[in-house]
Amino acid sequence: MRVIGAIAAAGCVLLAGCVGNAVNTGPFGNGGSPSGECVSLPMGGVLSYGFEEFRNRGQSTAVISKIALDDAHGIRMLAAYIIPITGYDLYGVRDGYPPVRPLPPGVQWARRQAADGARIPPLPRSKSNIVNNILLVLRRTAAKGTARGVDVHYIEAGQRYYLRTNSTITLTRSCL
Repeated sequence: MRVIGAIAAAGCVLLAGCVGNAVNTGPFGNGGSPSGECVSLPMGGVLSYGFEEFRNRGQSTAVISKIALDDAHGIRMLAAYIIPITGYDLYGVRDGYPPVRPLPPGVQWARRQAADGARIPPLPRSKSNIVNNILLVLRRTAAKGTARGVDVHYIEAGQRYYLRTNSTITLTRSCL
């Protein structure tokens, strides 16, 4: 019986690995172009990181079930929000807790949602200047904080998806 149980468990792990490889195939897109962001931040300092965006190109409202930093070391996420953007500038990367004023035009701070549980309606392609901005509140907890990207787990039309952004994050005393 133990051998059968072990084989079944191994099969489940293999199957989960195969399902886990379906990254960036859903209606939130492909994770963007590979890039990196290095920010000078004192130890224990807080940063509002609003560099990531996505659109729901699906047919129905999507619900974010979890958002997290991917492979994070020396960074603690204090909060995460989804902010509708109706202009051409994202929230950006700024010192301190949000909202840091003045906000760029089109940042709909009053319409923000906590990321976990956020409901993201589909957007027609004709509204190309409307996106959803991921805003993370981050604290550096080590000499150098790093993350490989941002993981967004969500459900749309009963299907589970996983978005990993392609932007690395580095928080350190000096980026020079």
